[in-house]
Formats: sequence, structure tokens, C-alpha cells
Amino acid sequence: MRKRFLSILFALCIMLCLVPVTVFAEENAGEIRGPNDGAVYHSGDVIPVRWTLNTVKADDKMTVELLDQSGSQNHSWGDFRADLGGANILVPAGITPGSYILRCTLKHLPEDAVTEPGVVCGEVTILVNTVPEIAINGADRVCNTQDYTFSFTLPEGVKSI
Repeated sequence: MRKRFLSILFALCIMLCLVPVTVFAEENAGEIRGPNDGAVYHSGDVIPVRWTLNTVKADDKMTVELLDQSGSQNHSWGDFRADLGGANILVPAGITPGSYILRCTLKHLPEDAVTEPGVVCGEVTILVNTVPEIAINGADRVCNTQDYTFSFTLPEGVKSI
């Protein structure tokens, strides 16, 4: 009788341990707020064309893409953790504010967040890069002495790096 009681107790313990953790998840995990009306939206809701991310869970990943006005992708920063508070993303040189839009996609939200330049996008500030990029050209192989030679040209007006 004692073995039967212990086996039933053990079976109940196993069942309780296998209950999915998602049952206890918060309801507002994907909550965002519209920029104009302040209304709360959730994943799956119809959201206005332009809105800004308001709350992002620290364990979410976000993909940030730079789009031109037609919606074609111009540049992508790929996935990064959304808990990089205060981190900056530089927009490539030659792109002026107002000539692009930024699309932020979170893994738990099917919709896209379209933000304006200079606003917070998932706790990451979007800045415009005013320094031109420098192309470095080098050989395809390393010589036996482990020296590597390359050359580059500084853009006009740049005196040092």
C-alpha cells in the first residue's frame, strides 16, 4: 500500500512539473501604445500605419531595417537584444532624415513598428551617421611573416582617424 501511495504521489509531482510555463505568462507581453491616441494595442490587433514601440521585454529580439519611402530594404542591422538601453544605431552616410523610414520587428509581434528618425525604437536611439564610410582594400592572403598590407583613402576633408 505504501509503494502504491508513493507511486501515485510521484506521478502527480511529474504531471505538475510538466505543465507548460506559458500558461502563467503575462497577458500584455506584446503591448504597445499608439503615438497619437495613446491607445493600448496587442499582438494581432489592427494598428495605425505609424506608431512607436513603447514597451519591450528584455528577452525579446528585434530586427531593425532601414527602408526607403517605397518600402524597399536599404540596410539591415539584423537581430539584436532589445535590452541594449542607450545603444545607438547609425544610419549609413548619404541618407538624410525624412528620406527613409525605420522598421522594427519583434519576434512576438507580427506587425511592424515604423518610427521617425531620432526617436526611440525598442530602447535603441536611431541617429544619422554624418561621417562617410571608408573602404579598405587589401590582399586576399597573408604572407609568411604574418604581415598584412592594405591601403585606404580618406574622404576629402578628413585628416585623421
